[in-house]
Amino acid sequence: MKKYVSILVALLAAGTVCVHAQTDKSNFKFGKPSKEDLSMTSCSLDPDADKVIIFEHYDYAIETSNNGLYQKRTITRRIKVLSEDGVDAGDITIDLFRGESATSENLVKLEAVAVNVDENGKTVSTQLKNNMIFKENVSSSLQRVKASIPEVKKGTVIDCRFTISSDNIVNIPTIYLQHSVPVLYSEADVHMPDFIVFYVDYNEVMHPIIKDIAYKERKINSGGEAFSYSERWLKGMAVSVPPVKKEPFVWNISDFKSSMSFELKSVEYPGMPAQSFSYTWEDVFKTLNDADSFGGNLKMSNPLKDEVAKAVSGKENDRDRIKAVLDLLSSRVTWDKSYALTSSNPKNALKTGKGSSADINFLLMAMLSDIGIKSTPVLLNPKDIKNFSNYPTLKDINYFILSVKVDDGGIQKEVFLDGTDKWSSIDVIPDRLLSFKAIRFNEPEPTRSVNLSTIGKGAENHILKAVINDEGSLESDFTMIYSGLNALVENGRVDSFGSEDEYFESLMDDSDVDCLSGTMTRERDRLVTNLKFKLNGERSGDILYLKPTLVDILQTDLFTADRRTLPIDLNHPFTISFRAMVMLGDKWVLEGVPQSSSFSMGDKEIVFNYKALKGNGMVQIVMEFKLNGFYYTVDRYEDLRNFWNSINNVLEGRIALKKVS
Repeated sequence: MKKYVSILVALLAAGTVCVHAQTDKSNFKFGKPSKEDLSMTSCSLDPDADKVIIFEHYDYAIETSNNGLYQKRTITRRIKVLSEDGVDAGDITIDLFRGESATSENLVKLEAVAVNVDENGKTVSTQLKNNMIFKENVSSSLQRVKASIPEVKKGTVIDCRFTISSDNIVNIPTIYLQHSVPVLYSEADVHMPDFIVFYVDYNEVMHPIIKDIAYKERKINSGGEAFSYSERWLKGMAVSVPPVKKEPFVWNISDFKSSMSFELKSVEYPGMPAQSFSYTWEDVFKTLNDADSFGGNLKMSNPLKDEVAKAVSGKENDRDRIKAVLDLLSSRVTWDKSYALTSSNPKNALKTGKGSSADINFLLMAMLSDIGIKSTPVLLNPKDIKNFSNYPTLKDINYFILSVKVDDGGIQKEVFLDGTDKWSSIDVIPDRLLSFKAIRFNEPEPTRSVNLSTIGKGAENHILKAVINDEGSLESDFTMIYSGLNALVENGRVDSFGSEDEYFESLMDDSDVDCLSGTMTRERDRLVTNLKFKLNGERSGDILYLKPTLVDILQTDLFTADRRTLPIDLNHPFTISFRAMVMLGDKWVLEGVPQSSSFSMGDKEIVFNYKALKGNGMVQIVMEFKLNGFYYTVDRYEDLRNFWNSINNVLEGRIALKKVS
C-alpha cells in the first residue's frame, strides 16, 4: 500500500493533474464539491472538452452472508460541466440484467445532486428525487433505469452514486478507468474472499494503471461452523487520464481504454466442495454441445426441405448450390441486427421473417446439411463489440459464422459463410466479422484458431470512355465493376439510398456533370454500374482543365489530422484500377498532363501508380491503387499520412486541353 500511495504522490508532484487540486477518495465528500471544482472552466488534458470527470470510484465486492455469496457494485462520479454541450452529463442511464432470480441485477440505491453557484456567489444544490427516476423493460432480459438531474447547465458540478446487487458472482463487469472525456482521478477497489479466484486482465494500451493488493482478515459461518479467511483487495488507479475519442477506422474504442476485466477461475467455499470455473476450449465446446440452444440446433432438420431442393436443382457445383441456398434464406429471413451465439427456436424466424445472427446461421447450417454440405460453427466476437479474450471463455463470444469445405477443382477448400447480410457470399462476409482470432467449434489444436482477417479481399475496376464535343463537354460512358468484399460494401451502400437515381447522383457529387442516367446489375459478390453523363471541366479561355482521373475515384481526405492516438483498421485488402480513354476530336489538342507517378509504402503494403499518355487523337489514363496491408499501429500513422499526401499531390494536378480554331 505504501508503494501505491508513493506513486500517487509522485504523480501529483509532477504536475500531471488538470490545473486543479486533486480530489481523491480521502477528501471526496458527496454533494460537497470544493471551490476548485466549482470554479474550474477548462481542462488542460483536453482544452476542447465539454465536461470532465473530476473523481470516479468503483467499489466492487463479493460479499458473504448466511445465504451464500452475492455481488455488490457501487459507482461514484463527480463531473464538471464545462460548456452547454456537456449538459448531457445530467442524463443517467443504468442497464440491469433481468433473468432468473439468482442472476438478476437490482438497483439498490441511486442518488445524484447538481451543485451550482448563484449570482451572489452562494452554492445551490438540487437533488435528484425518486419521482424523477423511471424504469423501462427494454426486453425480457434488460431493464433500463433513466433519470435526468435538474438544474444542470454550464458550470454545474454533478455528483452521482448508485449501487447494484446480484446473486450472480460469476460475471463481474469490466471497470473502465478511461473514458471519452478527460478524467482527473479514477480508482477501483475490488474486494472478495480469497477462496474466490479471478483472472484479472489490465488493459493499459492508452494509459497506465497503478496497481496494488492488500488483505484483511474476516470470519464467516458455514454449515454451523466459524471459518476465518482473508479478504483480498485489488486496487487500480489512473490519474490525469486523457480522453479516448472516436477516430476514423476504429471498430470499438473501448478495446483501447484503460480497464480492468475479470474472469472467475474457481470457488472453494469453506465447508463445501471446490467448484472450478476455469475453462479449456474443450470445456467451452462441451457446454455448448450440451445446451439445447446451441448443440440441439446443430441437429436441427431443414425446415425448408422442398424449397431448398427446388433452389439447387440444376446447380452443378458446390459454390452455385451454396449461393442458391443463401438467396433462398435471404428471401425468407431478414437479420434483426442483433448478435447472438445461441437460439431457443431458430425456426421461429421463418414465421416472423426476422431473426438474430444465431437464428439465421443455424437455419443456414440445416439447409446446407440437407444438400450434403457439412458446415462447422466458427466462434468469434464481431469487431464492433470487443476483442477476443486471451483465455477460453463463453463470456465474450457473441457470434458464430460457418466453415464449409467445398470442392474446388477436385480439391477440398475451406471457405466461410454468414447469412446475416443479403449480399454476403462465399468468403465474402461483412468486415465486422473479419476478426483476427476466431475458434473452429469442436476442433483440436493446432487447427482450432483461425485468423478471419486474411480471407476477405475486394476489387474495383473502373472504365471510362469519353468523347469531347466542340463546347468542351465530355460525353461519357462510365462502367464500375465491384467484386468480392467491395461488392458487398457497395451493394449495402446502394440499399441505404431511397432510389437508384439517388445513388447515381451520390457517385458524381464532387463532379460537374449534366444529363446523368444509369443502370446497374447486382449479384452477391458482384455489382456492375453503368453511368452516362456530360462531364464539364474547368474553362479558362481556350484551355479546358480536367481532373487527373476525370471523376473522383479515390477518397483523398482520409488522413488529414495532425496526430493519431488509435490504430488504423482499413478492414480488408483491395485493389482499385481505373482506365480512361478520351477522344479529342478535331477541336482540342493535349497541352499537358500530370507527371507519371509510381510509389509504394513499406514493403508494398500500399501501391499507387498513375500515368496519362497522348495517343492517336486521344488521351489515355491509367491509375492503380493496391491496399495489401490494412492494419496499422499508431506509429505508422505518419507514414500513411505522407503516402496519402503524395497521392493528393498527383490528383491535384490537371490535364490541360487547348481548343483550336
